Amino acid sequence: NETVNFSGKEVEIPFDEFFKLNDPIQNIVIVPPHASINAAIKRKTLRLNWEEDLQPNTTYAIFLNNAVRDVSEGNDSIFQYVFSTGNYLDSLTYSVSVVDAWTGKAASKCLVGLFDEKTNDLRSFSETNSDGIVALNYLPPGNYRVSAFYDENGDLKLQSHEEVGFPLN
Repeated sequence: NETVNFSGKEVEIPFDEFFKLNDPIQNIVIVPPHASINAAIKRKTLRLNWEEDLQPNTTYAIFLNNAVRDVSEGNDSIFQYVFSTGNYLDSLTYSVSVVDAWTGKAASKCLVGLFDEKTNDLRSFSETNSDGIVALNYLPPGNYRVSAFYDENGDLKLQSHEEVGFPLN
């Protein structure tokens, strides 16, 4: 994690416990979306690989969006594995607090996504914590649109039936 001058087409992520994958095709996402990720398990190690060439001088984040579940407890989470094909990692951070407009209470487990202003490509995402706060890291300079919504089906796309704040236009 946090490697620079990365030139491979595979990463390995070791875990300290046995785990299983939950719908890796849908739940493992690379941002920017320049490749399709394949996932495999070898004992306690997750192997992720792709065939496409990645763009030079670009910071990539591979998000495991509830994709890895502990075998014994069934725990899952969102986390990211970050690397750069250039000689530095993008370092901008965006933090936000999400509040339910109707109740005034913190919106926990709400997905916050940053989307490229021109292409609407997903650039980063995470879920708010119990206080409604989220921090998105490793961002390149640029213009983004923010959207906060309850992603009921886990596809990282706003559906007409999902509660939303700051929808994409």
